[in-house]
Amino acid sequence: MIKNKKNLLGQGLMEVIVAIAIITTGIAGTITLTYSNLRSNETSFNQIVAANLAREGIEVIRNIRDENWLQGKTWIQGLKNTTSNTTDYDGNINFDKATKRWSLDLTKNGITEGRLYIDADGIYNHTNGTPTPYWRNVEVRVILCQFKNDRNNIEAVDGNCQNYAAWEAVGIKVISNVQWQEKGQTKTYRLEENLYNWHDAY
Repeated sequence: MIKNKKNLLGQGLMEVIVAIAIITTGIAGTITLTYSNLRSNETSFNQIVAANLAREGIEVIRNIRDENWLQGKTWIQGLKNTTSNTTDYDGNINFDKATKRWSLDLTKNGITEGRLYIDADGIYNHTNGTPTPYWRNVEVRVILCQFKNDRNNIEAVDGNCQNYAAWEAVGIKVISNVQWQEKGQTKTYRLEENLYNWHDAY
């Protein structure tokens, strides 16, 4: 009888150990799954914000082009450096709350000069507010030029725009880049779109 009681006590102890192991495994799995979901949610959030910031960069350039048309200005005014005959430009886009207008600041070169802040109104900008983990810059590349004669007729079209000083830009590629730091790694989101001066084509 005493031997049987000892066996029963030993079996009870083993059952407790097995139960604890099963519960511990379950809790560890739940914690791992929760942590993985949190990391996945953070990644998804960052990607959504970056996609929207990149899309905003494209839309701002489109808005500047359209506003130039409405005001009777050259369509590419404010989108290229008038002191240079190069065909590639980049800078930061800024929003002026007083005038409610966007502009491209071509004095800023490269994404490292494009740190984004968020102000009290929830507007992302490059000058004031709470620092965000995001950087943005917008590239404008002239991709299509045309040459008109003295009768204002198009004589030639050039995709390379080699003789840019004498040719008129009619197409640009807009590249909006957004970078952020996530878990010690640099992530990048990039959007591209071609815009043309179709309004003044004829």
